[in-house]
Order: sequence, then structure tokens, then C-alpha cells
Amino acid sequence: MVKLYKKDEERIAEVEKYEAGRRFLRRKCKRPGTRRLYAMGALLFSGFLKKPIDDIVAEYQRDAKENLYAAYDKWEMIFEDFGDYLKENHPKGTTASTYFSGAVGLINANVPQSAEIHPKGPEAHPRSIPPITIEDLTTIRNIADIREGAFIDVLKDTGMSRADAVTLTYGQVKKAVENPNIQFHKIDVYRGKENIEYETWLGPNANESLRLLFKVRRQSGEEITDNTPIFDAEAKALDPQSLSAIFLRLKQKTGITISPHRIRKFFETYITSGGAHPIVAKYWMGHKIKGGRGDIEARYIIPPEDVQREIYQKAYSKIDLRPTISEEERRIQSIIDNARLIGIPDNQIEALLKERGKTWRNATELTMRMRAYTEKTEPNGGDCDERFEEIDEGNLLQYLRNGWRIVHNLQNGKVIISKG
Repeated sequence: MVKLYKKDEERIAEVEKYEAGRRFLRRKCKRPGTRRLYAMGALLFSGFLKKPIDDIVAEYQRDAKENLYAAYDKWEMIFEDFGDYLKENHPKGTTASTYFSGAVGLINANVPQSAEIHPKGPEAHPRSIPPITIEDLTTIRNIADIREGAFIDVLKDTGMSRADAVTLTYGQVKKAVENPNIQFHKIDVYRGKENIEYETWLGPNANESLRLLFKVRRQSGEEITDNTPIFDAEAKALDPQSLSAIFLRLKQKTGITISPHRIRKFFETYITSGGAHPIVAKYWMGHKIKGGRGDIEARYIIPPEDVQREIYQKAYSKIDLRPTISEEERRIQSIIDNARLIGIPDNQIEALLKERGKTWRNATELTMRMRAYTEKTEPNGGDCDERFEEIDEGNLLQYLRNGWRIVHNLQNGKVIISKG
């Protein structure tokens, strides 16, 4: 017979304080060992949702009464997230599986058999939770609407948990949203679960998405203040479960399993593969570096803000969902940008672009076409004697001494100069 220690008895007594808890233990727990583990599971579930046991059961009962199938969808997602939480925080497979069964039993002991829920729980010997792949995440991102896309990009760029993410407000991202020149923006976050303050980062994907999101929200007539929630529904902050429900709909659209937790795992996996130290990555995610040696490591490894920015920016290529552009395309784009800088009209630039594959095929040939064009024609249609050259930076000083000037720095390391 399993011996119950004082702490076990206190946990059981805590569950029995609630009517739903008493009914649950009476119906589902015949043995002391089961009572001990199931009571712990119910308390963990209560802590995970940040709601009293009676309130959790009452919410499920209301959902089931209103629409049973919708209730199944909502609560299966809730239990999927709870299962991920158990895998992360209680890695012993059998124990996590039993705690999960206790949480499910809490619901099923308080509803008719026809309304019972049967979500898939953690395996008895679980593998590590795989992150969503960058290919699958890109697929989902491409079918997401403006609001869903912004949610994905913020979670992906920051590595935040859903509980932390839904607390974000406009004031925390205002600087980046209102200044399009900012690509990497630090935000300060409080993690209630661990009772700690930490820093994390927004990259170009999230900043661009947030700019579009808030532009649309303003156009719809919403008044945006520093306290306006980022993760919203009808201008009201989402709760963690509602955020998960959004990802459930994306999963149904694509057939690809996605959740806030899998995006969080994506961030951790790929940002470290990009060179960020694992402890720095965990710090950005709001993990508490626990105990002894970890505290010493954190104290010395977490760098100042400017170094964090440098590390994050370097590693960002691994989580960047923007289409990759070849070096050749970057050179061509730089030449086109330069043409606009020196005043060549857009219609004439478009005419040059339509000649691709005919009079020019690559960046070097485009430069020659541009040079021939500018030697014949000024932007306003008159004669022009100005000459343009594309040279290596190593030869730049000699040209500058002979009266040439820099027009544009190309991304391939070369420089366009002019004279005349």
C-alpha cells in the first residue's frame, strides 16, 4: 500500500476544497497512490490555466452545453498545450502521463458520459517535442491573414510563451512600429510563471507584420494607445486558450500541426543553430536559469544589450521567413535603386527591366546598359555627359583623386561612381 506523506495529504485536501474536486476524487481514485497523483494532476492543470478547479469544470460544462463539437476542439487544444507543458516541466514520462490523466479525469468526473473528452496525452516515454520545421511554418504563414500572420511572426521572433505573449501591448512595440528604419527591437517582458523579468527581441518579420496590422486596425477606426493589446479579438486582449484556438484553425486549414509551444521550440532550436548560446536563448524565452552553476553561468553569459542585438541579428537568418534573394538579384536591385537615386524616371526604368534577357541578362550587363543610357540621356530627356563606372572598393581612392564621386554602394562590395 502506498504511503501518503504530509505534502500528499495537503494536496488532496486542496483538491477536496472544491465540489468538482471532491466528486473527481470520489469517482476516479480508488487507491491512495492514484489519489496522490491525480490530485497533483488536477492542481497542475489549475495552475496551468490560472483558474480554480470549480471554475475550470464550470467553463467546460458551459462550452459543452452551448456546442459540444466546438467544446471538443477548444479543450483538445487546451489539453495539447497542457501535455506540452508537462513534457517540458515534468520530463519523467510515466509521471507526466498520470498527471495528464488526472486533469482529464477532473473534467470527465463532472460531466455526463456523452460529454466526456478523450484527448491524447503525453506518451509514457516521450521523445523531445519536435519544433515545427521552417518549411511548414512558411507554408502556414503564407495562408495566414494579416492578424494571424502578425501573431505567428511575434511568437517566432521572440520565442515567447503564449501566456507572456498575450500580455504584450502597443507601448512595448511602438518604437519599432512607428519607425520603419528599425529592424531589430528589444522588448522588456515580465514572466508571471517564473516571476522574473527578461528581455527578448523582435526582428524584421515581426516588425513589418505589426506595422501592417496596426495600420489596418487604425483604418478600421480603432483607437490605438500604449495599453492596446497586440494579441486581440475585437480590441480585447486574448487569453492563452483563445490564442491556441487560432492555431487550431490554422492546423485545420493546412493539416500541419502547429501550436504556440511548437513555435517556441522552433525559436529555441533555430536561434541556437544560428550561433546564439543556449543560455542566452533560454533567457530570451523567459526561462529561469535554475540553481547553482546555472545562476553563475547566467550572470556571466547574458551580455549587455548591444552585444545581445549583435548575436540576435547574426542568428536571425535561421528564423527569417522572408524569401531569400540571390546575390545576383541583390546586385540588380542595387543598380535599380541607384537609377532612381540619380533621377531616372520610373517608366524608363521599367522599360529597361522589360529588356532583361534581350539586351542584358545579368547585373554587369545591366550596368553597361545603364551607363550607355545615362551617357545619352539625362533624367529630364536632355543631353548628359555624366559617366558611370562600377569599380572595386580597393580602386576607389584613385578615382576620387581624379574627380570622380560615389553614387551608390552595391551589396556585392563594389561601388558605382560618376564623373561629369
